[in-house]
Amino acid sequence: PRSGQVRLEVYTVLGQLMATLIDGAYASGVHTLRFDARGYAAGVYLVRLWLDQQPVGLTQLTLMK
Repeated sequence: PRSGQVRLEVYTVLGQLMATLIDGAYASGVHTLRFDARGYAAGVYLVRLWLDQQPVGLTQLTLMK
């Protein structure tokens, strides 16, 4: 809903940081990201969204190959 510094991170279910997909300033609005997961094993991952260094969302991602 507002502009700010955005960071999108992918974690294993054990809490290990696997990747930072976004880390930069974004305007408010809807944005799209294409995630190339060829180097990742099939399984469950957690995706955390940060806005201005505050966590604002956490969701589960199931990767099937």
